[in-house]
Amino acid sequence: MRQIKTRAYLMLEFAAILALSGAVLYLNNTKDLNELQFAEASTSLTFKAEPEVIKPGQSVTLSWSAPGLSDVYINNGIGSVDNEGIEVVFPKVGDTYVIKGYLNGKEYSEQILIKRSN
Repeated sequence: MRQIKTRAYLMLEFAAILALSGAVLYLNNTKDLNELQFAEASTSLTFKAEPEVIKPGQSVTLSWSAPGLSDVYINNGIGSVDNEGIEVVFPKVGDTYVIKGYLNGKEYSEQILIKRSN
């Protein structure tokens, strides 16, 4: 016996297919959004100097965190560094330290200007 689908049954079936398609699209977009948020979160670059205001000849402790970045580099003779670290330097007043790193071809950087205390 051949089964005949009524118009109401066909509409219900169509609605179910649309709902399922919408759910799949939502889940795929949510996955992409989560990956995008993770990628952005992994690029948080922090760079600090303690103290930032010095007297001539005083040392400064630089610290940084560059999770997810590659080819991390600090200028002024420091060079290539790990993604996290600490370095003690003896800067001149007015020296600027710049840290750079890369993710997917995009450059991320932060800088610190060492100031003179009064």
